[in-house]
This record gives sequence, C-alpha cells and structure tokens, in this order.
Amino acid sequence: MVAMNKLVTFIIVIMFAGIFAAVLYSPSGAFEKGKGALEGAKEIVPNISIGDKALMGGTPEVASIHRQEITNMVRIINDMLNSSKSSSDCFNNYGGFTDLGEDDGAVTISLAYNGVNGTQLTVNGGVGGKQIITDLREFFPNMRPCVIATGNIASNFYEKFIEGDDVSNYYKFVNSITIKYDFDNWNENRIDYDGSGPIDFEGHTWLFTPDNTHICFFPTEDGNAGCDGDGSEGLDDDCLIDTTEKTSVPYRINNGPLKKC
Repeated sequence: MVAMNKLVTFIIVIMFAGIFAAVLYSPSGAFEKGKGALEGAKEIVPNISIGDKALMGGTPEVASIHRQEITNMVRIINDMLNSSKSSSDCFNNYGGFTDLGEDDGAVTISLAYNGVNGTQLTVNGGVGGKQIITDLREFFPNMRPCVIATGNIASNFYEKFIEGDDVSNYYKFVNSITIKYDFDNWNENRIDYDGSGPIDFEGHTWLFTPDNTHICFFPTEDGNAGCDGDGSEGLDDDCLIDTTEKTSVPYRINNGPLKKC
C-alpha cells in the first residue's frame, strides 16, 4: 500500500509538471486548456491521504458474505435483547464469521458500551480496511457487552452450565469487544476485549445472555478432544464446537438441559 501511494504521488507530480510547462510556454488560450486538464486529472486520480489515515477510494464496502454474517449477528442480538419470553441464562447461534482478512481490505467488527444506555456496533472495511461502513452501524439500546473469560469466570460458567452446579459470577461485563483477523501471528479471526490482545475465538458462533441485557461472547482456549475444561482466557473450544460431545454447549442445547433464547 505504501508503494502504491508513492507511485500515485509520483504520477501526480509528473502530470502537474507537464500541465505547468504547457501553460508557461504555450500561446494564449493555454490557461483554459490547463484548467481543463486539471479538472480531468481530478477525475482520474483517486483521493489519497498520508500515513495511517484511511484511503478514500470510493464508496466503502465489505464482501457480501461478511455483510450477511454481520446482519445475522445484529438480528440475533436484537432477538435476545427484545425476546418477549424469559431469556435469562439462554444461548443463541448467529452462525459466526468466515475469515475477516480480505485481500482488498480487512473487516473489523467493534462493539463499544457508551457508559449510559447502550452499545454501538461499528464495522470498518473498504480500502485499507479502515473506512466505516455506515449502513452496518447499529445501536443496541440497553445492551451491555460481556465475555465468558478472565479470572475464574470461565471456570464458574463451566461448573454451572456443564457440570450443573449452583454458582454465580459466571460472566464478565466489558466496555469494548473487537473481532478481526490476526495477520501477525495466527492467521485467523480473534477477539479482543478491553485491550486484552487477540485471543482464540473458536466459540464465535455462539452468544449468551444471563438477563436480556448483557450479551456475552466466547473467547476460547484450544482443547484436546472433548469438552473437558476451561482457563482464564475462556472455555475449552470443544465445549462450543463439538456437537456430539454430551457435555458441550451445542449438545446440551439440542438435548437439554440448556435453553435457546
């Protein structure tokens, strides 16, 4: 991208130098021709910016598959927040995300609690992966984001919903959640909450709410066949992706005793 910026800048300099020379050494009437050339150059050369600012190469867009995945998540979150039936301690599956690392601009999904009355969803994509996709912005009134992670949260969650014990303190309210593709180390989608850094996110298809207000995501830890544990970073990923394991969340939702919102 830096090399492209330099190339475009070089082309612009050459064009303007040629126009200036034509105006300086041509007979009368060249000024108007020069103006016309300048106007034409504006149409040909894309708008660019310097440093880390987003490139403005037209209307920002994301791949249709990601648009559908984000729309599915928004719909499920709203269903969980606005369900007319009791939705305490219930789960829902929104389908998750395919790889968010795009060749023409990665997609970043951010949820930020405003500290007062709800949570803002912002999606960045387009050229450079930094442009806000305005028609995918969504505000969730009264929503508070949360995760099943940190400290003994995942352990308590495991005891309550996998082992069936009566425990409390099984979810963690957070101010921000970011989901994006990790190009640096893992080459996969990862989740960050409150600046935690990129964490494994194999539980990306599932959401949980304890109270119709908190909407929780599932950071995970790599398992070794079977839902058999948890850690400070989250549940064993097999607890969320293994549909045949009798102790997994999907199995216990399909066959009891866990409930779908």
